[in-house]
Amino acid sequence: MRKSIDNDLIAKYLSGDEESFALLVRKYTDETYGFAMSFIKKEDIVEDIFQDTFLKVWKNIKKFDQKKDFKTWFFQILRNTIFDWLRKKSELPFSYFDGGDSGDDRESNIILETISDDEEILPHKLFEKKESVKMVTKALEKISPSQKEVLLLYFSEDLNFREIGEVLGESIDTVKSRYRRALLALKKVLENMNQMHQN
Repeated sequence: MRKSIDNDLIAKYLSGDEESFALLVRKYTDETYGFAMSFIKKEDIVEDIFQDTFLKVWKNIKKFDQKKDFKTWFFQILRNTIFDWLRKKSELPFSYFDGGDSGDDRESNIILETISDDEEILPHKLFEKKESVKMVTKALEKISPSQKEVLLLYFSEDLNFREIGEVLGESIDTVKSRYRRALLALKKVLENMNQMHQN
């Protein structure tokens, strides 16, 4: 469904309907800002990334293979734009994960009970319950960008492992391995947050 809607807009734009590209931009605006803000906490920079990303999309839209999924192709461009900015500015991605705990960690012990070391997927309910989302969001700020992006692409952007592999330019096995390590890293952070709260 998503693919057909996106590709229909692209086909219309390539046929001369300028408004179709504007609709495509509006469709992905929130996702673009949300994903970029997860890595760069500066609104002016995120605005630049937003513009740069859609400029690249516009310049390369004729090269897009409409047999493929636009969202996956789009996130390749967005992700590369974000990390290009980080590299150019010599920013250390880990510097974005130094925030302290605010004491709102009472639910971390409940969340931890739902994550086991041998679990293949993190229950979606953690990203749906308001309290859990707050906890997981804080924990995501403290894991590496490479781990964080896998979880965001899987849960927030609803991409499967194959699609994430296309975005990252990695095999499905590599993505699954990164995903597992990311879950374990998230679990460890939540455990630490819980221990700090108990102390």
